[in-house]
Amino acid sequence: HNMGHTIIALLEKSGKDVCVLTQNIDGFHRQAGSSNVIEIHGRVEELCCTQCGDRKTVVDYSELSLPPKCDHCDGGIRPNVVLFGEMLPTDAVDRLQRELS
Repeated sequence: HNMGHTIIALLEKSGKDVCVLTQNIDGFHRQAGSSNVIEIHGRVEELCCTQCGDRKTVVDYSELSLPPKCDHCDGGIRPNVVLFGEMLPTDAVDRLQRELS
């Protein structure tokens, strides 16, 4: 992450009412220390099973088997991010609307 991410996290830590909305999938705002983050396009560290919907967090992709499989149902897994043409996740959009009201 960079100084911009750090400054936003410091604003939150100082008691300011901060909500970060980002389209980035890199997790840099969380790494810098922000806790109130809406990652509208998802997070590359979170994987989602295409069959059962199970989710898990992965730090090191090199530890995954190829092709990556779900621990629960052996289905295929993919990064839990919005790809071109996909709809935004309703939970993130709902959270954003609550923050704005």
